[in-house]
Amino acid sequence: MKTAPARSSKNPFLEILQDILPKTTKDPKLSNKIIRAVQKELVANEQNKAFERFCKKTPVPHLEDQAIQSVENVLKEAFPDSDITVKPIKSEDIMALEVALKDGTQHYGELKVDPAAPLPDDPEAQNYKPKFIPFPVVLPGDPENVWFLAKREDLSNDDAGRALTGLQADFWESRAGQKALKKGAERSFPEFIDRVPAGILREIGIKRHYKTPEAIKEIRLEPVDKKR
Repeated sequence: MKTAPARSSKNPFLEILQDILPKTTKDPKLSNKIIRAVQKELVANEQNKAFERFCKKTPVPHLEDQAIQSVENVLKEAFPDSDITVKPIKSEDIMALEVALKDGTQHYGELKVDPAAPLPDDPEAQNYKPKFIPFPVVLPGDPENVWFLAKREDLSNDDAGRALTGLQADFWESRAGQKALKKGAERSFPEFIDRVPAGILREIGIKRHYKTPEAIKEIRLEPVDKKR
């Protein structure tokens, strides 16, 4: 997990701010103070996003001391001079994390257990990709109409369902969703799952799974001839 500081040359918002502020205030100290505050907030925002991605995409193979130390190593590298707390919760099969920065900012998260995962500070962890397993879903009013999706194996069915429901709401409020509605699309799950970009689905650990099962075979039992 890397959290690089935001740079004005790579951030359009800061570039605009640095251009506008000198024109709107004659106090250079105030202008610099505002720019530094905004830049600090952008860095904090990027750190928070990086931490959330780390928690979302980084499982641990177990909850023993070796895994705890591995997680601490990664967090200390990403958040130097911060108070790091890593606590295994074996009853829930998760590892709870807390990062307290010097400015008072705190990040909370948790890592799930996947026995097949490498330790987070292992170079192989950068290339680790959880397997996808079948995740068939149906609507309450139409249980016979099944969508054969897939989910990351480290996601529970409940977590995957909540993520899918949340993404559906976000999609219809997005520009692509609003555009689809204006063109006559219905705000429904079938329309959503057909239109949502595959990349966005993958971000929440779900993908379209086209490997549908074989057709159900109806077996007709013939009467047994007892004379044979």
